[in-house]
Amino acid sequence: MLWFIIDGYNVIKQHKRLKCLTLQTARQQLREITLGKITRDKATLVYDGKDLPLVNRQNSSSIIEELFSRGETADELIKKMIKKAKNPSQLVIITNDREIQRFAKSNRVKFEAVEIFLKRKPAGRQQPKALKPKDIQEINSEIVSVWQKKYNL
Repeated sequence: MLWFIIDGYNVIKQHKRLKCLTLQTARQQLREITLGKITRDKATLVYDGKDLPLVNRQNSSSIIEELFSRGETADELIKKMIKKAKNPSQLVIITNDREIQRFAKSNRVKFEAVEIFLKRKPAGRQQPKALKPKDIQEINSEIVSVWQKKYNL
């Protein structure tokens, strides 16, 4: 399972539609976009919030959380998260901030440019494997048997 740490306002500033919205609406839309891009992975949206208390808001799906920094920048908080990561190979930092990208690279953490993250295909469920003719015949026989018993045929 990957853990995406997303530099929230950095992404919002890069997105042609999000940057035109109010911050609250843009953050909400970014949550929705992120939810559409990841499957079984986890994501943390990190925002500057010097005047706000440190807030950890989780999405009902529990795979997306929001962190607002307090007394530090979002960049500093992201760097702390990278340093404290138990499994850095599972982290993916989403930002266009060169300093964070260099820091991630020096800590052997993957990073992705905002444009690449935004171009990711929507997350979807895996397509079920096609049934073999033998399996189809077995299922059909089972269905026939159930119907015969149910309707005394």
